[in-house]
Amino acid sequence: MPCKGIRGSHLCTRNIRGTLLVNRLIATIVATVVGSLVAACGLTGASVPGPAAQDTTDSTDETQPQELPPGFYLSGEFVELTEFDPEDPGLEPIRACEEITPEAFHEMGLELVTGEQLDSFGMTGCGVRPIDSSGSRAMISLTAGPSQVDGLVDRSAHHEWSPTPLLEDFVLLQYEHDIDSACAVSTDTSRGLLSVTYNDYSSNRSNEELCGAVIDVTEAIYQQLRGREY
Repeated sequence: MPCKGIRGSHLCTRNIRGTLLVNRLIATIVATVVGSLVAACGLTGASVPGPAAQDTTDSTDETQPQELPPGFYLSGEFVELTEFDPEDPGLEPIRACEEITPEAFHEMGLELVTGEQLDSFGMTGCGVRPIDSSGSRAMISLTAGPSQVDGLVDRSAHHEWSPTPLLEDFVLLQYEHDIDSACAVSTDTSRGLLSVTYNDYSSNRSNEELCGAVIDVTEAIYQQLRGREY
């Protein structure tokens, strides 16, 4: 795929720290215990109203709503999808399962399985599952921290920028391991990396199904957080 989106430069640059970054991500994901695929709900995004209409003939632009930049709300603040400096001492990585309320997860059709787990590299991970997921061997993990998307792209078996119109500033990543495969949708934010990963330890799901599943989950989470403040 050609370079595109706010991370095009990352795609074109080899990151010599790629292996370490992926190891951080995979180690954090493995530490979570999670359930099966969510039936993603489609909630409507929101926009910020523009200035009040003026009683003039040339005020057309002022009456148009101003769309939010790519991003979402966490802890009452807007988190923008953008590049970040992993060495910034003031960086406050996302703690998804602490900052997203149980009520919000419930509206997404999800429930918490594990709380946040912090590793020695500053990466955090937690597990969620669909509310109705009995008998499933699927795993969904939310991972965040100071690693950058470019390192994950370099080490993935396959990647695709902007997998859907809604996820224009995300990248779809496919990993292949000896015992299982996984798909993730990841993005850089003003508060570091955010990655949603879907694993299935059963043998009846193709890679296409895995990646379709993680796209559905990520779209549900993104739309919910973008349209509401928590």
